[in-house]
Amino acid sequence: MPFNSSFKRLLLIGLLFIVSGLALGFSKTVLLGERFCDDEAGVCIKGSVEWDAAKGLLEFHGRVGQVRQSGKLKIELIAQQRNGSTKKVKFSVPVSGRSFALVETKKRVGKNWDKTWRNARWGINRCHFSARK
Repeated sequence: MPFNSSFKRLLLIGLLFIVSGLALGFSKTVLLGERFCDDEAGVCIKGSVEWDAAKGLLEFHGRVGQVRQSGKLKIELIAQQRNGSTKKVKFSVPVSGRSFALVETKKRVGKNWDKTWRNARWGINRCHFSARK
């Protein structure tokens, strides 16, 4: 039995709603190929940050470019909405002391990060390296 055109149209519209709803739930890359550096300590990681607003989760992936010793690179990011309001989030990336090592970490942000922060602009506020003692 062939489908009539109005049924096909409704089916297509329904599929578009489903696909667009799924797309809103995925994480998006907010910083891509950025340099996260503490120049005084001689530590630099080239990496990217993904933000999943639905889960309130930040994921950092990178590669150590230069390092003199092991420790933690403390990164502070800043998110800004169109209305000018800002929020900061801090996380630490363990650094093994080997150049070119892959690093990653995840940070769950507080519950006060609602879905209105989905389209915020992100930037690096500061980076500070703490050597392992």
